[in-house]
Amino acid sequence: MLGATEPDEGANPIQRTVSDRGSRSVGGRVLVVHISGGDLSSFVRRDADILRSSFSVTTLSFRGKFDIFSLARAVSQTDVVVCWFAWDNAFWSSLVAPILGRRVVVIAGGFDVVSFPEIGYGNLLHAGSARRTRFALRRADLVLAVSKSICKDAQLASGRDDIRLVYHGFDETEFPLGEDKKRIALTVGDVTESNLTRKGLKCFVDAARHAPDVRFLVVGRSDKKAVDLLGSLPKNVSLLGRLSDADVRSVMKESQVYVQVSAHEGFGCSLAEAMLCGCIPVVTDRGALPEVAGETGFYVKYGDPHDTASGILEAIQAGESSSRAARARISRLFPLGKRKEAVIDAVLEVM
Repeated sequence: MLGATEPDEGANPIQRTVSDRGSRSVGGRVLVVHISGGDLSSFVRRDADILRSSFSVTTLSFRGKFDIFSLARAVSQTDVVVCWFAWDNAFWSSLVAPILGRRVVVIAGGFDVVSFPEIGYGNLLHAGSARRTRFALRRADLVLAVSKSICKDAQLASGRDDIRLVYHGFDETEFPLGEDKKRIALTVGDVTESNLTRKGLKCFVDAARHAPDVRFLVVGRSDKKAVDLLGSLPKNVSLLGRLSDADVRSVMKESQVYVQVSAHEGFGCSLAEAMLCGCIPVVTDRGALPEVAGETGFYVKYGDPHDTASGILEAIQAGESSSRAARARISRLFPLGKRKEAVIDAVLEVM
């Protein structure tokens, strides 16, 4: 187990506005522009709920140029636009909002500000999308980043030195500690062709062959072509498909280990949620994973099934104290209240 730098709780202090004076203005209209295709991603839904506690909130899914008119109309009816990801949703918002006298907050979250040609991943891989992302980051009134890793990437992409670190936050009461742990290694991620390499799902499945007495569970939608590429699954691997939030929590409570052997992660929300449920993290040292797992993590080489299996077996042997340490780390460093205060203050600041 390797050590990792712990998030600096004093770094990038939030600039206080109304809340410094012991009261918070309630009112104003906020438009959350996201790129979720169907149901809102959990982190977008969480931020929308945070903002609803102080503002009137509308959400808009932006999927491409055919949504530009709907976006412009929605922007005209709001005070502040919050863009989740610095993708085309943020580009068009940053074009339209200043014309209408509206302000824009962009949240950089992962793929939008990175480039990994070795795995064909990242919005900055392509010249056109990279230009639009840089424009959005530079024109935004305020840019938030969900991790130090993403903060650095967004700074490099934009040239800005005022990007604000605001970690994701989690309500520990929603993710109770599992008391009856089983020899289960869990990972959450859609089984798609890109995720076989980016999220290390193929490595996870291959690692099962080196730990036959451990159950390996994958939660997430399964694409037939990607499943075919995995080949014959070991008997101790189960693809559970997409589950409800409640069912995911139940699986997390039973699992001893959570595995995130990604090539890159902007944060790792499922990792943090699993740690709250007492899963011991087995992770790579890529992206923001060391910021989340910290000293509680067991670190393995990216793309190495044998090393991944060894890390899983070592984590299982670590026992209950490591399980409780994983939960305590998330509770201490990434409470929902801290993000709530920071996100609301960010909107008040630009408003």
